[in-house]
Amino acid sequence: MVNNESVQKSTKSSILIIDDQPINFDVIEALLEQEKYQLHYVDNGQTAISSLDRYQPDLILLDVMMPGMSGFDVCQQIKAIPQWSSVPIIMITALTGKQDLAKCLAIGADDFISKPVDKLELRSRVQAMLRISHQHQHLEQTLKQLKSAQTHILQNEKMSSLGRLVAGIAHEVNNPITFIRGNIGYIEETVNGLMETIRSYQKKPPDIGYEPCDKLKLFDWEFLNDDLPRAFQSMKTGVERIETIVSSLMMFAHLNESGTKSIDVHQNLENILFLLENRLQLNNQSSPIQLIKSYGDIPPIQGYPALLNQAWMNILSNAIDVLEPSLVSDSFSGTGHKSLPAC
Repeated sequence: MVNNESVQKSTKSSILIIDDQPINFDVIEALLEQEKYQLHYVDNGQTAISSLDRYQPDLILLDVMMPGMSGFDVCQQIKAIPQWSSVPIIMITALTGKQDLAKCLAIGADDFISKPVDKLELRSRVQAMLRISHQHQHLEQTLKQLKSAQTHILQNEKMSSLGRLVAGIAHEVNNPITFIRGNIGYIEETVNGLMETIRSYQKKPPDIGYEPCDKLKLFDWEFLNDDLPRAFQSMKTGVERIETIVSSLMMFAHLNESGTKSIDVHQNLENILFLLENRLQLNNQSSPIQLIKSYGDIPPIQGYPALLNQAWMNILSNAIDVLEPSLVSDSFSGTGHKSLPAC
């Protein structure tokens, strides 16, 4: 019984039989009748290859001697298709020469059965090949799941690493903002007092007996003369710090650049280390991570700055991640000073 109907993948094992003689299909169908397989038949190699997606075979039974495209050619072409290369192929042949049988295996066939087909041999070989096919499908599915899980884990690690980086940068930005905000109130109060004194001079000049200098006595001029410039300098330093952080972030991402360019490797490293400064705690003399810089004489190189920056960031972040757990355990044993070679 020839089945050329459109087929949906079912729970039954799907077997595609390729033979130019329909009578051979009828014989195989009768031999496998008790196995409840889903059997599909095509009478030439070209149609068989174009029907693979339609029939979704778990196993292929392929006649060797066919007009036009031989079974050898069909086997080679199917094995060259990545999606179907793992599907087992059993060659059915009347050839008995060792060279012919060796050729079946050499072109990628998984097994062969000699004609006339023996029922017991056919059933056992089909069952064995289907077990291999289903195991391979299970392994492929497991591999896909593992790759998906790995991708998910890597994404989580990237987000975790990004979160730590962002938290560190936020801390670095918050510090200058804090002392700018703290100085604004003090400077505002001082400047308002000075402006009020100046307005008093404008309204009541000294020649009519008003002594605005009494207001000036309210200010500690010696203190203001020393502290006010320092407050302004502190705010200026904070602004410069924020500008440096923003500049470093832009250099890290190279948002305004595309393509390759000349890269100063040392400058790139310094930029990444600056962004990681909070994690390294470089300003803390009691930091358990000691950064050792030993730069060689490296000339500028051509490359993609954003990708190189990402590579530096990953390497150094991973190094810090590796050291951090040991720092926690070392703190209980009284040690804890680790070195991180920058490059």
